[in-house]
Amino acid sequence: MQYERLIGRSRLPLERRLAEHMQMVADMDFLVIMVRRLLRTAELARGIPSVHQSKLKQAIKVFNSKSGNLEAIRNALEHADKAAMLPLPAVGIPMSGHGDGHFIFMWPGGNLDIGKLFEDAQTVFKAILRVIEPLEAERDAQA
Repeated sequence: MQYERLIGRSRLPLERRLAEHMQMVADMDFLVIMVRRLLRTAELARGIPSVHQSKLKQAIKVFNSKSGNLEAIRNALEHADKAAMLPLPAVGIPMSGHGDGHFIFMWPGGNLDIGKLFEDAQTVFKAILRVIEPLEAERDAQA
């Protein structure tokens, strides 16, 4: 939901994006929290015996290699009063003056592309499903 809201806001005219800046920051915060929860769920799923563990392990590894600064971003958003710098929402703006749907968190440790973050999170999510679906089918068969 936050991803779609951020991408939707990225396509607004500049004046509206400026007026909705704090809503974008709140959506950034919620998105980061939810992705971190997904990663914790993935780590729990790593403990489930499955032939799909290698795919889950790889999805987590790829995610962490691309978005390893997610924890630092979450810490800065959550502890804004103590953070030296906050991540800022940035939107690609073509000549039309309207956003193009390209949205990043600008951050000193490396910018984080929201679209790529969402794609990688989807890959982790699908890998988790591959691990747990056989268990759910087995449970349902026993019921």
